[in-house]
Amino acid sequence: MYRVELLGESAWRTAHPEQQTEANLGAAARAYFETLGLEPSAETLLQHVVAIGHAPAYGRENADALMQDWMRIPLAAAADVLARSAALGGRVCNLLAGCGSAQEGRMRLGVLSIVGGEPLDASRDLAVSAHWGIAGRGASPCLRAAG
Repeated sequence: MYRVELLGESAWRTAHPEQQTEANLGAAARAYFETLGLEPSAETLLQHVVAIGHAPAYGRENADALMQDWMRIPLAAAADVLARSAALGGRVCNLLAGCGSAQEGRMRLGVLSIVGGEPLDASRDLAVSAHWGIAGRGASPCLRAAG
């Protein structure tokens, strides 16, 4: 059994090479890929949406529409721009799913300390016992082969 990564079109192909898959895209999306000279890919399109949707400038410029759950994502006019956007979106997906490198999103925000000046005990004060977003199963949504 395999768990397929978020946006796992390529992971599914790796885990199940004997099965043919086809992108679940409408006619307009297929036509968009055709104008760029690319094979239709739901994974590429979704990763582009994630990249744009998580861009701070997009959030600022479209705040009203986003508050109404009305995302309008601009499409890249060139294949190389779509590829770069999708690559960035893939990194964002992996970081959100806990699959990316800790180095990718690392930045220093401040110094961790306890109010009152007590020394920090990492095993006690930083223990994570909740399994948020994974239904308490303790498993990562990244691709994994089981038994």
